Amino acid sequence: MYQLPETGYLRLSHIIGNPKADPPIPAIIPVSKSTWWAGVKSGRYPQPVRSLGLRITAWRVEDIRQLIDTNITSGGPRMKYWPIYEAEAINAARISGVSDDEMRNIVKGLIDFRKEVAGKSDDEIREHIKYLVAGQQVAD
Repeated sequence: MYQLPETGYLRLSHIIGNPKADPPIPAIIPVSKSTWWAGVKSGRYPQPVRSLGLRITAWRVEDIRQLIDTNITSGGPRMKYWPIYEAEAINAARISGVSDDEMRNIVKGLIDFRKEVAGKSDDEIREHIKYLVAGQQVAD
């Protein structure tokens, strides 16, 4: 599982992922490049830092963390972004080679779990996701 550093910068491929890289880079925020840039333009996503060099565009880790934290706490079925635990679960399922039907069940479980996520710690959420991806019942 990818852990964000406490401080520093992230390039776009580290935010939206790059499945063609070797090794593949999982998405933190699974959107297309054009969706990301439209979101930057509209203010939905943070502005990049361009002071690192003439051809270098990166985002502060702190801004990406704030974006993720805002999404998890605001949650709900109409939220605009996927929480990091959902992206991690879907990426893990893809990597493990689940069938389309299994993927649909995982996504259904993630949607159902959004309703229960308020007040749970990150560890509790990740434990639930492990059970969900493994196809087991969640221990209460």
